[in-house]
Amino acid sequence: MKDRQQDTYFEALAAELERPISQGQARLVLTSSGAGEGKSTIAAGLARALARPGLRSVLLVDADLVKPTVHELFGLSHRRGLSELMKEVYRCDLQREDPEQFGVGDWLEILWTQARTGRLIVREGEERFTLVLVRGALCSLYSQGSRERERIGDRLYASGRINGREHETAARLQQESYKPFGEILVDLGVLPRAELETVLQEQLSENLRHLLTLQRPVCQFQDTVEAYRPAANGRGELWNETPALDLRVRTRMGDFMRQPYLRSQIPSYVLDTPLPNLKVLPSGNDPLDLADPGWARTIESLFTRLGRAFDVVLVDGPPVAIGSPATALAAAAHGVLMVVKAGATDIRVVQHARTALVGSGANLLGVVMNQVRLERDPVYAYYGAYRRPA
Repeated sequence: MKDRQQDTYFEALAAELERPISQGQARLVLTSSGAGEGKSTIAAGLARALARPGLRSVLLVDADLVKPTVHELFGLSHRRGLSELMKEVYRCDLQREDPEQFGVGDWLEILWTQARTGRLIVREGEERFTLVLVRGALCSLYSQGSRERERIGDRLYASGRINGREHETAARLQQESYKPFGEILVDLGVLPRAELETVLQEQLSENLRHLLTLQRPVCQFQDTVEAYRPAANGRGELWNETPALDLRVRTRMGDFMRQPYLRSQIPSYVLDTPLPNLKVLPSGNDPLDLADPGWARTIESLFTRLGRAFDVVLVDGPPVAIGSPATALAAAAHGVLMVVKAGATDIRVVQHARTALVGSGANLLGVVMNQVRLERDPVYAYYGAYRRPA
């Protein structure tokens, strides 16, 4: 393609993507049905076209760790990039790091990606919060210290929902079984589950609000295979549990929790380009198998974080194949574009790749035709750069 034809091609493709991007589908993966179809060139050209107006910030991520080429297209180094970021930041040994550099949000995000089970103790002055995690998911939050009066048992007793005898009986059973206090009341028939849920949500909201007000908390994580067995000075703790807690904290409240470590570390892996609003996260030079399911949470967490920092995140993924991480990357994005080399790819291979992407839960936005003879059909050059899948 000549330069002007290339510009027209990428401008047309960028124009077609305006609608999904404006609707919040701004994390996009480019892949192909096989090698040599030009997806990296398409990714670089599309990134430039999207960033050229200067009205949006664009990040191009090279996630093809087997044959990375994005750094070459921009004349950059790939000595340090995506693979190092994922290992050094998200797989850091929290026990050996300086705890003061981490905020509560840092701890929760990293522990979630590492699927750790245990208790995160958060202290500041006389306040102490215990956050219980199971395989990285936050399943319980309870407070101690000066806020001990706000525990679930005391709240139920103070509001008249349970009497003194019921309170004492449930507390004794909770110490013996380590089962959540509220669940014991429900099992005993003392408290309807609907009332328990109401009180739990009230208490949870208050604890979360107070947790967010802490200025310089000290955090410590305790690994355990018995995360559901809370302990506090030898007595059973009256704690709450709700399945929606993890999702609520990670999605709705994550931006409000202090994350000084992640917010300072991740930008150091991103490189500048001649376009001020276009950045590149190169592949890196440390071998990493993104197809390993153990990296799925890290990919999801990183894509989400990058999506909050940039208006558009374009990911140059590897081709779709057996054992390829393309489907894992696609599942963590808002949408996928599949690059097909015009007149050179077996349609059955393309169909197989499409089936694999859709089967993984990916949102296939369309197919990008590459190496079309534009000089023979200028109309197709403009309108044929993008086609939605059947």
